[in-house]
Amino acid sequence: MDNTFKIHKYCVLHGVGGSGKTYAAVKYGYQRMQSGQNVAWLKCDSAANAESSYRDFALGVSRYPANNGRLAAALTLPFHLVMNDIVQNDIGRSFLLILDNVENYKDVEQIVTVHTQAKCEVLITTRYSLTPTNQNQPLESIPVILPSEQACVLFFQSLDVRKISTEDAKKITEACNQLPLRIHVAARYLSKNFTEPVKSYLTAVQKEKAKKVTNPDIYPEVSLSIDSLAKKNSITHQLLLLLSFLDPDVIYIALVKEWCSKAHKLTNIPMLASRKFIPKASDFEVHVLELEDLGLVSQIFQGSALTIH
Repeated sequence: MDNTFKIHKYCVLHGVGGSGKTYAAVKYGYQRMQSGQNVAWLKCDSAANAESSYRDFALGVSRYPANNGRLAAALTLPFHLVMNDIVQNDIGRSFLLILDNVENYKDVEQIVTVHTQAKCEVLITTRYSLTPTNQNQPLESIPVILPSEQACVLFFQSLDVRKISTEDAKKITEACNQLPLRIHVAARYLSKNFTEPVKSYLTAVQKEKAKKVTNPDIYPEVSLSIDSLAKKNSITHQLLLLLSFLDPDVIYIALVKEWCSKAHKLTNIPMLASRKFIPKASDFEVHVLELEDLGLVSQIFQGSALTIH
C-alpha cells in the first residue's frame, strides 16, 4: 500500500466478505498513526448493527499508543459533513481517510470532490470491483483473497503476537465476534488461557446463539473456575480483558457473578444483560480491591460513566 500511495492518492482493497480487507486496513491505518499521521475512519456499509461496532472500534483504537497520530471515527453519512468536521476541528489537513465497506462508487466520487478541500490519502475497502470514472484521480485496486482464518493469523503475527495455528485462529475469531484490534487483544489472551471451562462456556453460548436466543437472561450459566483462568494477582487484569473484549453480553453476567462470589473483587454491579462490549450510558460503580493496574480499568471502560474506588 505504501508503494501505491507513492503513485496515487487513492488505494482500493477489494475481496469477498471475510477475506481480510478490514484487517489490512486497520493494520495499515494504525501504522500510519504510529508514524504521527492522523487517520479518519468512516463506515460506509448499510448494516443495521454497524454503528455500535464502529463506535467500539474507535474506542479500541484510541487506547493504543500511536505517537502523535490521532483518530477520527465517523459513524454516519454524508461524506462532506464528515470531511468538513475533520478540517474544522483541526484534526489535520494531511491525513489518511479509510472508507470501509464501500458499496457504491458514487460515494467514492463524493470523496474525490471533497478531496480538493483537504489534503488526504484515501484507502477504500470494498466487496466490489470499482472502476474509476475520473481519469485524473486513478484508483489502484489491490485484491485481497485470504480466507478469514488465514487473515487472522497474518494479522496477529504482524503485530508480534505469539504465533497461533489457523485452527486456533478460526476458533478465536468465531468466539470473539469483534473488530480487528479487539480480536487481536482477546485472541492474545485466549491463545494463552483457552482453558476447558472457557471452552465449555463459549460452546454452550454458541449453541444458544444458534437457536437465535436474544435474551441474555436465558443463556446457560456455566461455572468458570477462577483458579483455572489465572494465578496470583493477575486475575483482575485477565478478567477485565474478558469483560471488555468478549462477545456475547452474557459473559458479563457469568463472570461478574463468579468474580463477586469467589474473588470478592467487585461489588455493587447491576446485571449487565443488554450491555454490549463497553458500558456506555448507565451509571454504575466498580469497587476494585488489590488491583494491579488502575490505568487498565480506565482504558477498558473509557467513555463510560464509571466510578473507580
